[in-house]
Amino acid sequence: MVFNCGPILAIERMPAILLVGSISETATATLADGGYTVEGVDEQLLVDPANGGSDLRGAVTERVEEVDCALVSVCDWDLDAIEILSDTVPNLPILYAVDAEAAGAAGAALAAGADDRVLLNGDRDGDRISRRLTGLVESPERSNGSLPTGQRRSATGRDTPGQYDGIHDHRIGALLEGAQDFMAASSADAVAETAVETAERALGYGIVGVFLQDEDGETTRLAAKSARADELLEGVETKPLEESLLRATLENERTVELDAEALAEQTIESLGGAVLFPLGSHGVLGFGSTDEDAFGEGDRRAGELLAANARSALDRIERVERIETIHGVMREMLDARSPDEVADYAVDAARSILGYRFVTCFMHDEETERLQPVAWTAETDALTDGDIPSPSPGDGAMEAFQSGVVVRRDSAGSSGGIDGGADLPFTSRLHVPIESHGTILVATPGDEPFDESDVQVARLLATNTARALDRVERTHELERLETVFDTVNDMVYVHDEDGYLLHCTPVLADRLGYDRDELIGENVGTLIDKEAEAEGVNLIQELIGEPPGATKTQRLDLSTSDGEEVPVELDISLLPGEEYRGVVGSVRDISDLLAVRERLDSQQDRFEYLFENIPDPVVEGYLDDEATVGSVNTAFEETFGYEESEIAGETLNDVIVPEENLDQARELDERSAAGKVNQAEVERETQYGLREFLFRGVPYEAPDGRMHGFGIYTDITEQKERERHLEVLQRLLRHNVRNEVNVLLAGIDQLEAARQDDSGEIDDEQEAELLATLDETAQDLLTMSQKAKRISRVIDAETDRLGELDAAAITRSVVEQFRHLNTDATIEADLPPECPILGSGAIERAIEELLGNALQHGGTAPTIRLTLTCDDDGAELTVADDGPGIPEAERNVLEDGEITPLQHGSGLGLWLVAHATAASGGTVTFDEAADGARVTLSFRRPNDEG
Repeated sequence: MVFNCGPILAIERMPAILLVGSISETATATLADGGYTVEGVDEQLLVDPANGGSDLRGAVTERVEEVDCALVSVCDWDLDAIEILSDTVPNLPILYAVDAEAAGAAGAALAAGADDRVLLNGDRDGDRISRRLTGLVESPERSNGSLPTGQRRSATGRDTPGQYDGIHDHRIGALLEGAQDFMAASSADAVAETAVETAERALGYGIVGVFLQDEDGETTRLAAKSARADELLEGVETKPLEESLLRATLENERTVELDAEALAEQTIESLGGAVLFPLGSHGVLGFGSTDEDAFGEGDRRAGELLAANARSALDRIERVERIETIHGVMREMLDARSPDEVADYAVDAARSILGYRFVTCFMHDEETERLQPVAWTAETDALTDGDIPSPSPGDGAMEAFQSGVVVRRDSAGSSGGIDGGADLPFTSRLHVPIESHGTILVATPGDEPFDESDVQVARLLATNTARALDRVERTHELERLETVFDTVNDMVYVHDEDGYLLHCTPVLADRLGYDRDELIGENVGTLIDKEAEAEGVNLIQELIGEPPGATKTQRLDLSTSDGEEVPVELDISLLPGEEYRGVVGSVRDISDLLAVRERLDSQQDRFEYLFENIPDPVVEGYLDDEATVGSVNTAFEETFGYEESEIAGETLNDVIVPEENLDQARELDERSAAGKVNQAEVERETQYGLREFLFRGVPYEAPDGRMHGFGIYTDITEQKERERHLEVLQRLLRHNVRNEVNVLLAGIDQLEAARQDDSGEIDDEQEAELLATLDETAQDLLTMSQKAKRISRVIDAETDRLGELDAAAITRSVVEQFRHLNTDATIEADLPPECPILGSGAIERAIEELLGNALQHGGTAPTIRLTLTCDDDGAELTVADDGPGIPEAERNVLEDGEITPLQHGSGLGLWLVAHATAASGGTVTFDEAADGARVTLSFRRPNDEG
């Protein structure tokens, strides 16, 4: 810690302080280090000041030659001690030490005779006291320890400043310390309090006040005042600024001195004079005196210096508040959902932050290459009657937009006043560019020019507005991504420039064992090791230097929630934009080798990459009256047989919708155009014929306000076919079971009726016949139930994956089984040792059904021959018998693909054979010319790609 003790060295002896009361040990030590001798007064001398302070007077008189000043601290008898010291030794400088929280007590101390006061806060109090004492002890106006010649006490107390020709040294020190306090002030009220404290300390006033202008500009408030001012001005009516004495000082920004007459007109009769110092547009600093003609040039110079310090602090606080307001507006802007909403926020912010009423936001229209007004204040609307023209080439707005530099046009500028291109009734204008988005115009009809502070804050507002508009565009892009993410079954994610996940598909989250919401917001570094993270950073750096649409592939392991390592391949590309904003990535799980890696040689942007990796056909376009094709993915081209270039710009309904389904398709388009998500089962023309799809329409609004959408088609033809097969089976069983049950019930009724005739007896032959009928019917029900189970298994097998089977082994097993069941039949089998085919478990049921049908209809001792041939072209299994053959009506079951309740049970069996074979990718043929039944099942070999 360093003290400026240079002036003290000029004194012949160490300056001595008479301490009345107490200060901290730290402050005492600091004073001693600074060259002061501290001599305390015995407390017993002050116990009873009611005795006239004779003891204190005596002690001071005896030591008057030994002390240079007195320091009085706050205590019960501090004011009495000040009066005694002042009366006993009028020329003795007295410094009053008071806690900053009780600063109001200083006014009474000054009135009692103290020369100055110092505010204590526990931090460097010794330094504060030292500086005050130096100013009092070393004042050049003092002679033999007397008071400054220009400073006197009056009967009203310490109210009257002397008429200085200049500013004394102790005032300069106080003002400099006040400047430091101003720098620490964090609010306008704190600045006002500091100005009052400094004015009391620097000029010795008791009457000081600071008036701050309200936001409406029509009223002021007394933000801070000294205790003496509060006493003398109590009850004085506060008037509007229009009628106030402060108006001239505020409007003209000059110092104004008021005499008693002018003050009396404002009902301020307790003062003989006052001087008002402007604080810019913020308010007024005022000094008062109970005497007339109390102020000299030195007082005015000191007040103006103090006011300048206060004004600088208020300007700084206003800038900080403006910036904080801008940041607050920025937080609100970040919630905006459209460019127009951002523009509204920007206009409101310019109105409230800059304080100007005429603000317009222009946005760049890419189609017309013009700036269009999109938001403006109510005052601008009233002044222009709502007719705000678009800026023309060459005027300030276009110049600012094209150059990216703030353009000022005012009455003092080269434009000579009106900015001709703008065609607006404004004299001063500030055109602020919003990067590539547009400009903000801040204007005023008057001649007041814009200062540099306005320019800086407006530029900051425009920068934040540009960020908000960028965010809106980015949000729309991400929402577009999200609409795809919610409807695809691929593992895809997006992370920002810092690696934090913005989006991921549910499939990816599920594969890693997380809920989707758990992953959003997490850093990708938590899912991969450090080496993979570093490699990913390098790949991104490479992409930044490459053309848009470039991709990189990375092989790494992803960590699941339970610690499992999943090997994957990532295809990553950058989010579109001039600056790096993040990555879109597609994840392929290569642990089970189910997916074949497809590498794209080129892609335009991240959406095309996602597009091409969706397995379902997807079309993207815009929605007017009907959906118009914009782009399609590879799956769409393969399914519907159209290249994107063939149908881009065409109405989608004209391309793939059958004529009989046009009304339904148009209804779906209308819902999508209204912003509604669609889902429906539809029929569409493909290159393979008419097929059934689950259609999902996902609309979204583009930044230009136009409605776009995705159409996603999932082929459900096989699923619907299976449902129809089940429906046929259910209908058949319901009909046949009902018939057989009716036969059972009728037979039982006949049997009971015969038992209950008059004789009470039943013919044995009749009873045997009825029982035989009942038994046959029950056997038919059992057979039907067993066949229904086999059919159900066949239908289920339609969704089984095909694999390699040994047709020879399966056939051999079925033959052995039937040979044991029917010893009267002759079953011959010509089978190779093995015959690999491509199929499913349904093949065994098809062979069982053919053998069972031959045994049932071939007579008492049928001969059945099974022949299996196997070569490179495929495999054929032929089942022939010497029975009556298969009736034409029952073969029609296979040709029609439907079963009616009137068809025979063997027709049901043939239907089962056909679909069991089809479930394995095979076919069924009949030899109509053969004696008996001859059925051939054809299958593919495992290496057959067809």
